[in-house]
Amino acid sequence: MSVIAYGYIVNQRRSMSPPQFAALTAAGEADNKLITAIAALVPAEILGLHALAISWWTATDKDGNTTITQPDLLRGALVALLVVTVLGYLIGRRFAHWEGKDWIRLIMPPLALLAWMALLSTSALSLWLSALRDQSLVTQHILPFAAGLVAILLIALNHAVNPPTPG
Repeated sequence: MSVIAYGYIVNQRRSMSPPQFAALTAAGEADNKLITAIAALVPAEILGLHALAISWWTATDKDGNTTITQPDLLRGALVALLVVTVLGYLIGRRFAHWEGKDWIRLIMPPLALLAWMALLSTSALSLWLSALRDQSLVTQHILPFAAGLVAILLIALNHAVNPPTPG
């Protein structure tokens, strides 16, 4: 799902009174908390842009080894993707009735994007991580574990800032 849609869903939920939201939930049409969590964790338009950047600025040989051909552009792509992720949420959210929890919601999609990239063998994050010593230990063991923890934390944060409606 889209990060823009995630912002829009949050905005729509805010515009409803509790009785309206409860009636919608009873009718089975309410925004699904799982879908909201997935939208926050996987900004689809950003993943598509990342795939495009990888296809443009890397090359894969016949053995399946990937080489980054344009490292500066790929480094810049990470920064651009993070900025676009934040802007996408802001566009969907429209700044309506902004509150403290919205700051947490704002950082969830970029953190999810970083966690997802950390799990890939080649991503826009790869170049930023290459400066780490003993990268094989970091990329094969520490980053996947950390990315899993971040995903669990993001789901918990989403549940905390988007609590279930009583009733």
